[in-house]
Amino acid sequence: MKVITLNKIVLLIITLLILFSCRKEKGSSPEEGHLAEYFRCKINGEDFHPRGNFNCSRYTFSYSPQGGLGIDQGYFLLAGKDCPTMKSVALRINGLSEPVSYLDFIEPVEADSCFPFYRHNLGNGTILLFESLQSGSLNISTFTPYNSETNEPGKIEGTFEFTVSNENNDSTINITDGAFAFEVYAEW
Repeated sequence: MKVITLNKIVLLIITLLILFSCRKEKGSSPEEGHLAEYFRCKINGEDFHPRGNFNCSRYTFSYSPQGGLGIDQGYFLLAGKDCPTMKSVALRINGLSEPVSYLDFIEPVEADSCFPFYRHNLGNGTILLFESLQSGSLNISTFTPYNSETNEPGKIEGTFEFTVSNENNDSTINITDGAFAFEVYAEW
């Protein structure tokens, strides 16, 4: 009789361990309200999927509508970095006044200026920086503001494309098929 009771207890403990080890944390998946963040594009037709590591974040999104702490009002940054190769693609926008659906980088109506760039570290201290803007645009398809009362993050999703050149080596980089999604933790 003791053997049967001991077997039942062991079986119960194993069952509980399995149940609790497979339990999802609240909000850990997009289905439960959290956004699966991403940043991707093509660089001269080749897929660019940022990869991070312990010391290097693959994605960066920030927006400072009020500014402060040395950051200008309306500064918007969206970037992806492949940490192993140190390639990075970024969209920097100064003076973004509101979440627009479309922003032309050459003639930005709802921003002061746009400075996208592509950076490639060749090693041995050699960095190629492509930041002379030729053309480009940003399209925000989804924007949900941050709720400061409930502390619920907002959401921003969209697409982008741009062409930049490096005048020192007379070459051009085309960034196409850009897409992103990030949670928003600032009031817009």
